[in-house]
Parts: sequence; C-alpha cells; structure tokens
Amino acid sequence: MLRRSSSTRITFTMDCPTIQHLKQWHESLSCQREFANVEAKAEHVGLLNRIETAIARLKMCEENGIFGGAWVCVLPSVVYQNGIPEYRVVCDGESDKPEHWREVRFEKRGFVRLSGGDVVIKK
Repeated sequence: MLRRSSSTRITFTMDCPTIQHLKQWHESLSCQREFANVEAKAEHVGLLNRIETAIARLKMCEENGIFGGAWVCVLPSVVYQNGIPEYRVVCDGESDKPEHWREVRFEKRGFVRLSGGDVVIKK
C-alpha cells in the first residue's frame, strides 16, 4: 500500500510481496538447527545473511523511490591527472557561476563529501 505525504514523497506502509516472500523464506530457513557438518552450517548462515541484506536493500530502495529505471553512476576514482578527487553536492541556484553555488547540507549528515568509487543514484 502506498501513501503520498504532503511533500509528494511516496512512502510504503507495508512490505511489497517480494520482501514478504524473502521474510517467509528466511523464517523457514531459520528453523533448521541440524547440519551435516560445519561447512553446511556456515553455508546456511551465509544464505540467511544474504537474504537479510537483500531485504534491507529492497526496503531502502522502496523507502527512497528507487526502482528499475533509476540511473546509477559510480564516481570516477581519477579525474584527468589531478590525483584523487573529492566530490561535493552543490545547489547551483540556476547560475553557471561557481561563486554563486552553495554546498548542500543534508539532514542528519551535514555536508557530505563523496570519493571515487562512491555511487550516485538518480530516480
């Protein structure tokens, strides 16, 4: 079920069917207590961890409105021959003049610096 808040952001009030399915699968696997050997138990625990990670990632995507058509970019680690870059998020204020740009302060994070290899997602 979707709920649209006053800020036009979509929030999910219940898990999507995929998340529900993963939770049920995790729950059914969690019941297993006996294993043939240590390797089988380790493999089983690894699968449970991967399912938990998948659930967390899907929830994050849903909460932030990130779906299949999102644009994903990995920031370059080296820009030209200037060494290791640091990226900043700025609001250009509809100006092409960098002196008018202001760095964006994020809620709960403040100013955020990105590095090469970090991922940027555009919905």
